[in-house]
Amino acid sequence: RVMLCAAAALIVGYYVIDSNNLYADVHDMDGQGGGLAAWVDGMGLLPLPLNLIGVRMLAAFFVASGAASYHFAKHKDYVRHRTWAFRHVGAGLWVAAQRPVFAAIRLAQAGLLGTQVSTKSGPLAEAYFYAAYSTTLVYLAGAEWLARRPLSAESFGRGPDVSSSRQQGADSTGCDCAAEAERLRRKGPVPGEDRLQMPVDGPLGPAAPRKEDSPHREPVTPAESK
Repeated sequence: RVMLCAAAALIVGYYVIDSNNLYADVHDMDGQGGGLAAWVDGMGLLPLPLNLIGVRMLAAFFVASGAASYHFAKHKDYVRHRTWAFRHVGAGLWVAAQRPVFAAIRLAQAGLLGTQVSTKSGPLAEAYFYAAYSTTLVYLAGAEWLARRPLSAESFGRGPDVSSSRQQGADSTGCDCAAEAERLRRKGPVPGEDRLQMPVDGPLGPAAPRKEDSPHREPVTPAESK
């Protein structure tokens, strides 16, 4: 709930920006949206500028993934809730990484182009939007990778991970001891198996092994044979 309340505040801020056309390229970059956006918009195939379509689609996915995360949590489907929570966080957290990446690109531009050229609106737009493109793709891809990772049973308190226990139970000869023990437990005792079991410890201590169970029997003397 805390996550979704913070997301609601974030989307309200985006609504204010979009409804008042307060985008950075309009107010800070003389309408320039970077070389990639200029090339795509120049073809005239899109009804709106590329950057505007991209940010609106990202905002819609942010809202949809948050709603899906809340829906599955409410119905106690925590596996799907986890999946959509990762996607929701990835769709919003990229903004935090875009700022330092943008600053690093600006420093590189100042060193390569000089301060007189790098302070113009063209390089400023290139740095801003390419930082946004790269961080958005990285965060969305990382969130999708986390969402699709197999979930172990330990994460929800359902016991140990069977796959890891089987790997630990496999000995040097390749015998999957854990799997074999589980198979025998489910199958039940074999007829006549009780005769092969070792003596059970009693209240006074461990029971002594029977002579017929010992692998090293004492030799029989001629007197004992009589």
